Amino acid sequence: MCGIMLKSGFHTETDIDKFSRSLKLLKSRGPDEFGLYFGPKYAVGTQRLVVIDKINGKQPLTYLNKHFIYNGEVYNTEILKEKLKNDGVEVLGYGDTEIVLKYFSTYGYESLNDLRGMFSFCLASDEEIIAVRDQLGIKPLYYSIFNNDVIIASEIKAILEYSKKAVVTKRGLKELLGLSPAFRLGTTIYEDIYEVPPGHYLHFDRINGLSITKYYTLKAQKYDKTFEECVNDVKKLVTDSVHQQLISDVSCCTFLSGGLDSTIITAIAKKKISQLETYSIEYEGNKQSFIANDFQTSSDIKTIPNVVSYYNLNHHYEEVSLNNLVDMLKTAVILRDGPGMADVDASLFYLAKSIKKRHTVALSGEGADEIFGGYPWFYKHTDYKTFPWFREYEMRESLINPNLIDSLNLSKYLEDTYHMISSNVDYLEDDSDAMKNHRLMTCLNLYNFMPNLAVRKDRMTMGASLEARLPFLNLDLVEYMYNVPFSYKFYNNMEKGLLREAFKDELIEEVYLRKKNPYPKTHDKRYENLIIELLNPILLDDSSILHTLFSIDKIKKLMASSENNIPWFGQLMTKPQLLAFLYQIDFWFKEYKIELRLD
Repeated sequence: MCGIMLKSGFHTETDIDKFSRSLKLLKSRGPDEFGLYFGPKYAVGTQRLVVIDKINGKQPLTYLNKHFIYNGEVYNTEILKEKLKNDGVEVLGYGDTEIVLKYFSTYGYESLNDLRGMFSFCLASDEEIIAVRDQLGIKPLYYSIFNNDVIIASEIKAILEYSKKAVVTKRGLKELLGLSPAFRLGTTIYEDIYEVPPGHYLHFDRINGLSITKYYTLKAQKYDKTFEECVNDVKKLVTDSVHQQLISDVSCCTFLSGGLDSTIITAIAKKKISQLETYSIEYEGNKQSFIANDFQTSSDIKTIPNVVSYYNLNHHYEEVSLNNLVDMLKTAVILRDGPGMADVDASLFYLAKSIKKRHTVALSGEGADEIFGGYPWFYKHTDYKTFPWFREYEMRESLINPNLIDSLNLSKYLEDTYHMISSNVDYLEDDSDAMKNHRLMTCLNLYNFMPNLAVRKDRMTMGASLEARLPFLNLDLVEYMYNVPFSYKFYNNMEKGLLREAFKDELIEEVYLRKKNPYPKTHDKRYENLIIELLNPILLDDSSILHTLFSIDKIKKLMASSENNIPWFGQLMTKPQLLAFLYQIDFWFKEYKIELRLD
């Protein structure tokens, strides 16, 4: 895992110093090694986290007069390496950095879909620059044009440090106020800073300029296997993915919530690692204040001990205090380069820091709900006309400053973003209405809901120099599940019934039957009170950006309300998280010295 950065153009001594300072902002992504190359036409650099093949994975790598920088993990390297050797290409080590470089250099763009993993990389020569992002967008990659040169980096902060300006226009406000913490693929909140979308590559040269090309599409295919065959396939695909992602030269562990997804990963990993260590997060006061609801029916803390006992795990409970949770809201903004999911982000960073004391790699369960249909909107047959996690959009709009409502037209931005995804879903001609809806929901989740979770996981774990791997976001598994009938997935009228059945013999009954619960949040009223204490003086400050963006009277009314279940972003962000999000916006504008342009 690494932080990577590239800039085209001639470099003076001043440029070199500026580039180095920008790259060092990515140090938490790779604190083990710092690598640079400066040439007359481009500069590349890495901050490397050593996970596999310490010697041959040093970066930048040079091959055929080109320089290569790489972030991520490709898990099918043995297959790629064998093909290279059969075609006479020498491979010196066993790490994926060297293998991906030589594989892409040998077989070109058409070989990109042979790669299985999470990755972003750049290949630079005097003639051209190429930047590639993985098919599902698990690893980040951002770019900007600065003085007719391209700048590419793993995180926005490195680009901002180089350009020395952070500008937000009306389009950025549409992202912040209309979609956040989700976002439209390919864009960012900042003016003139973009992301390379999932499954795309960037090409830049002096003659043709910059272009973005799509190399991957999730395709619909005919599925004719029986349910029993499907169960066997799923078990093998998931098991193989976990086994692949346990390969490392450093110690691995797992996140464990006591839910279906993390328990399956842990059960598979335990067979490979006899002294497996697992981790979970709890909040100060939650034992006393947790109240079950339709979305969070049970507390993790009740199930985890039974899972730990059954698998004989070495488990670590990490409890975060409410004061620490509040303090880390600022850190979470800096790690994200913008406001995010408030305490849901901050607590993950706290947990990642604790894990990093003992481990460098941790396996996590993100992606299972998106591909197995675990969210309520997959099986509650409501005629959604937009993203179901924005189901009460009027509430969101009601908080916005009335002076901005007409000019921002947030509903139209949401509608256009929805259309960008829904109009590109791949169907079969004979798909039933139910199957069409299933494919649509899968794509909406993979290209709007899940990317936010992937950003959260990447930034909060890499902020602690911890590599998080996501076995359910294995491309072979994602493609397979896209074509499985939803009746299979909802076997026995249970959310993720197929996944439950595939691992039924390896799960305790409590986990097998446990309803999906989201990532845990604090339920202690004291947390909300701490946030309100921070917001009160901000609301009295006329210079705060909150006065420009929001109706202060509506915010005060919200703060005084006893209603807690206010869905800013599904059930992941309700009233306490929304208030913390407002606090993050104020901090972000001040810390990043945001220039707001509303013309």
